[in-house]
Amino acid sequence: MEATVNSYLLDGFAALVAEHGGDLPTIAGGSGIALDAFFTRDMQVPTRSVLSGFELAARSCQFRTFGLILAERSSLAVVEPLWPLLTSASTVEQMLVDLSVNFHVYSDRALVSLVPVEGGAMLQFDIMAGECESQVQIVEFSLALAYKEVCRQVGKCDDLIMLLFRHSRPADLSAHVRIFGPNLTFEQDCNAIFLDAALLEQPCQRQDKSGRALAEQHVGELRHLAPEELARRVESTVRTFPDLSDCTISNVSDKLGLSTRTLQRILAAEGHSFRQIVDDVRSDLARKYLAQSTLNIGQVAELLGYSEISAFSRAYRRWHGAAASDGRLATAVRRQNIWHNSRRRLAECRPRLGFDVKRRACGVASADARWSVV
Repeated sequence: MEATVNSYLLDGFAALVAEHGGDLPTIAGGSGIALDAFFTRDMQVPTRSVLSGFELAARSCQFRTFGLILAERSSLAVVEPLWPLLTSASTVEQMLVDLSVNFHVYSDRALVSLVPVEGGAMLQFDIMAGECESQVQIVEFSLALAYKEVCRQVGKCDDLIMLLFRHSRPADLSAHVRIFGPNLTFEQDCNAIFLDAALLEQPCQRQDKSGRALAEQHVGELRHLAPEELARRVESTVRTFPDLSDCTISNVSDKLGLSTRTLQRILAAEGHSFRQIVDDVRSDLARKYLAQSTLNIGQVAELLGYSEISAFSRAYRRWHGAAASDGRLATAVRRQNIWHNSRRRLAECRPRLGFDVKRRACGVASADARWSVV
């Protein structure tokens, strides 16, 4: 059955397109979103259509920050089945655990993980392999919604937060700084919000304690009706490894609390294999890094766990039927026609928040401890 999301997600979409001179019927037709969905809540819309629609809107309007500005006008309430649970959480950490553990109830094509790291945790967001070619707009939209809700619950918090994006730095950062604050890094190994441990412990000021039991019961019923496949959990876990050369079946099994044999058996029963999942993730990330960042082929190869560029190049041709260099060239042409993107790299992030990014040779965060107190 085709994966869908609620049209509530599209609130304000049509108005923003109109403001920036876009053609809504063309966007709807090109993405496969029914026109009614832009004006009606509670319609089920194919997830792939929504992902495509966000990217097409940015191109049609020549508006690089479309997803970001739409998030500025929206709220995390769009994840409607989970909203009562999120707003009944006692702390920021509990709210984000509730969001990540239960996100498949809202969308089983998007992946949300809360990953403990030195000094705090990373709220990571991604789209499953094979769902879209570009995800810049939906990533910025989704992380902005989560960031806004954290700030709504605790007040000003940008001194305890940093944003990381896989894609390259846009030419104009003003909207990003206005919404997220100044702590932004691009061309990283994940799309994520880093939250300081002190922030995670803060109480939610707007919590509805009285609704907690009922919200937990409701989400529990939804989880029973739509149990999460192990393959989805495996892919989500694979994507949390900063270096995919460390992503062995043993390491993933340990993170999921399963034996290697049990993991293999359940995946086989679902029609999947661990090797295929990792291969699909590598294929997906390879295309997205070449499409959305300025990392060179050697840097992308290292990120994906290849010690030799030649091995990565063979894998890329197997995945996409073309050389990796051809993929970068085709992407550059598409970008030039879509929006004027800065070719500047964010070479090194200034120390912020009392933390500094430990960077590898290719310019992405360290696989061991991404953050350290200075």
